[in-house]
Amino acid sequence: MKNIRFRIWNANRMEFGGDGAPLQLHVRGNAALHGDAGAAAHSASLQDIMLATGIKDKDANEVYEGDICRGKISIACIIKEVDSGIVVYNPNNARFELKCSDSSLPLNLISGLQVIGHIHGEAHDVRLRR
Repeated sequence: MKNIRFRIWNANRMEFGGDGAPLQLHVRGNAALHGDAGAAAHSASLQDIMLATGIKDKDANEVYEGDICRGKISIACIIKEVDSGIVVYNPNNARFELKCSDSSLPLNLISGLQVIGHIHGEAHDVRLRR
């Protein structure tokens, strides 16, 4: 079975994961617990669980839901530059897509894909990865 990867945004700490310890995810009802299963539950509204797409960008960074990416797509003789879009999962098509202002493009068809930030950047601005 394929290893399914997630990352969790902790709104209280304004960071992914936690205090450097291995991240464990325990699900009970609709609440996700961070760390030991006996720890107090963080509200699901304070955490955002993001699924890895299984795709890496041109810099070998793993791409997750909620990442802001850029790249280009070529269909027939048309090449479209994508300055930025948010990675989302489309359950109707069972695929990850890059949602832009005017369209949603299949993530696996974008060449030169590059992660440039994530949706939890300050005031939802693009925050560059360091």
